[in-house]
Amino acid sequence: MTIERPRAPLAAVDIARLAALHIRALPGSLIAKLGPRYTGAFYAHCAASPYETLHVARDAGGQILAACLVSERPGDLGARLRRATPLVAAAAAHPGAWLELIRAALAAPGSPPAPQIVTLFADEAARGRGHGAALVEAAARMSAPSLYAVTEDDPENRAFEFYRKTGFRDAGTTRLNGRVFRLLARGTAPGSGPCAA
Repeated sequence: MTIERPRAPLAAVDIARLAALHIRALPGSLIAKLGPRYTGAFYAHCAASPYETLHVARDAGGQILAACLVSERPGDLGARLRRATPLVAAAAAHPGAWLELIRAALAAPGSPPAPQIVTLFADEAARGRGHGAALVEAAARMSAPSLYAVTEDDPENRAFEFYRKTGFRDAGTTRLNGRVFRLLARGTAPGSGPCAA
């Protein structure tokens, strides 16, 4: 396995692989609901953005097995996507996503902590092999001294245990798109000590 930060523009094969993996691993996400074409456009945009960092884990043959996307500016990522990607056209083609897009647009603006993991996922067959932990480590090195993650506020959510094992601690809640999520922090943040692993 190799961890890398792919250069923009992403190769078409990498865009297609990232889109397919995202949709399979995170089917309930708004990006997945907008379909494979938009999901690919999302990753192509983020890989080229000065505010986002994409890390991928590849197998010996070069195929992407897992990915982690970190944003330095998660608070305005949605607005930037509306300007720079075919978001409106994708929403028109996938009417089921409209309600979530409207909720996101009408939600009170917040200032989510940054840098923040926006997406982290792995191919189902590659899970449990350390790819996610290696991607978190790569993201943490670039994001020092602190890194944040947001996940569903559900006690059954397996992501809590994964993040705990990779050095994150519970840091309360945050609002995204009008919904409450659990905020997790790793490293040091102003006024706090280092996270316990």
